[in-house]
This record gives sequence, C-alpha cells and structure tokens, in this order.
Amino acid sequence: MDAIERAGAELADLIAEHRREPLGNDLVQRESNAAGLLFKTTETPLPAAAEPVSAPSISEEAIGAGIAEAVAYAMNQMRQERADEVDAIAREAGVVHERIDKLQAENRELKGMLGDVLARLEQQKGVTDKLESDRTGLKTRLARLEGVVSGKLDRALSYLDSTVGLPRGYE
Repeated sequence: MDAIERAGAELADLIAEHRREPLGNDLVQRESNAAGLLFKTTETPLPAAAEPVSAPSISEEAIGAGIAEAVAYAMNQMRQERADEVDAIAREAGVVHERIDKLQAENRELKGMLGDVLARLEQQKGVTDKLESDRTGLKTRLARLEGVVSGKLDRALSYLDSTVGLPRGYE
C-alpha cells in the first residue's frame, strides 16, 4: 500500500468517525435532581444548508481555448525575449564591425607607410652600393698611385745616390 492509498484510508476513517458522533452532545452533565428544577428539552432543527455553489460548467473547448491563450502568451513572451537578445547581439556585432573596419584602415595605412620605408631603404641601398663601388675604385687607384709614387721615389733616390755618392740609409 503506497502513501497515497494510506492517506486516503486515513481520511475515510476520520470522516466515518466524525459521522458517528452525535451532533448535540452535552458538554456539561446535569444531575437529574437539581433542586426541583425542570429542564425543558427541545430539539432545535439544524438550519437548512445552503445550496452548494456549483462551479460554473466549463466546456472542453473553453479549457482548450484558455490553454491555447496561455501558450500563445508564453510564446509571444519568449519571442520578445529572443528578439531583444538578437537586437543586443546585433548592436554588439555592429560595434565589433566598426572596430574591425577601423583596424583594417589602420592596417592599410601602416602597410603604405611600410612600403614607403622599404622604397627609401632600396634607394639608400642603391646609394650605398654606389658609394661602396666608388670607395673600392678609389682604393684601387690609391694603391696604383702609391706604387707609381713609390717607384718614382725609388728611382729619384737611386739617382741621387748615384750622383751624390752617399750610401743608402744616410740622410
């Protein structure tokens, strides 16, 4: 026997016990000889019970319509909440798109600046290569001139040595 059946049996026992008790039992006992007083016993009829108020009869169609109305209301509420959420997401997406557009514009600007810097570096490389070529040419020419000058100095010194007669190494 499950809990519901036990509760139902208990309720039935309580109702049966209540029906067995007499309605007008005395709370005070009276002595039969109470100084010659006589008590009149009358039975007072119970007042007529009021007609039970019956619940208005509701048809199944009315119940179905009420349920349908409640479901429609709940669905509309959910749709409104979803629409609000979609609007919030769209606003956030708009902010994100604006930020992306701004970053893309900055990226284009930085790429342009980098292109300018690379072009200038390329120009500088050309200038640097030209200077390096000129320096190498000058070194070669200087070495040749040193050889020529050294050779001429050696001949001049040799001529002087032969004409003056001083041994080499004396100045």
